[in-house]
Amino acid sequence: MLLIVPTVHMTQKELWSTEVLKDAAQMAVEMGDKHCGDEGYKAISNFGLQAHQSQSHGHIHLVSGTSRQLQSASMKTRLDVQSGIAVDEYDIEEIPFVANISPVDKSSQRDLWESGSILETSVTALEVTERHSPNGFRLMSNFEPATAIDFPGSNPAGLFLLGGGQLGLYV
Repeated sequence: MLLIVPTVHMTQKELWSTEVLKDAAQMAVEMGDKHCGDEGYKAISNFGLQAHQSQSHGHIHLVSGTSRQLQSASMKTRLDVQSGIAVDEYDIEEIPFVANISPVDKSSQRDLWESGSILETSVTALEVTERHSPNGFRLMSNFEPATAIDFPGSNPAGLFLLGGGQLGLYV
C-alpha cells in the first residue's frame, strides 16, 4: 500500500474539493503504474468514522489489486446528470448506498485521474454524500491490470461512493 499525502495539512474534503487533488491524482497514477501495474490497483479515500478514517488529514490510499466489491456491482438507476457528470446508483451486497460518479463522455479511468475531470467528478461526489451519506463514506476507483495493448486503468472511468452506514474494511 502507498499513501499519497499533500505536503500541506488539509482534511479529506479539502483535498477532494481543491486543485491539490489534480496533482495527487496524477501522482497516484504514476505510483500505481510503477509499483502495481501488472496486477492493477485501486485508489481509496475514507471520510469519517463510518468509513474507518483514522487520521483527520487528506490522503489517498493506493492498494495493489482491484476491488472485488466494485467488480460485482450492478447498476440500479441513474440518479442525476449535471455538467457532463452522471450519478448512477448501484447495488453492492452489505453496503446501504453506492453510487458511481463518472463523466458521461465514457473516458477511461486513467483519463479521469490524469485530467482535471477528477476534480469536477469528486466535487459532484461530495455533493451526493450530503444527501445520502453525511456521516461517513469511501471514495474508490479501480485501475484494471495492464494488458498487452493497454496501460492500467483503461477500464471505464468512475469514482465509486460507498456509504450510508458502517462500512467494512478495504476489499
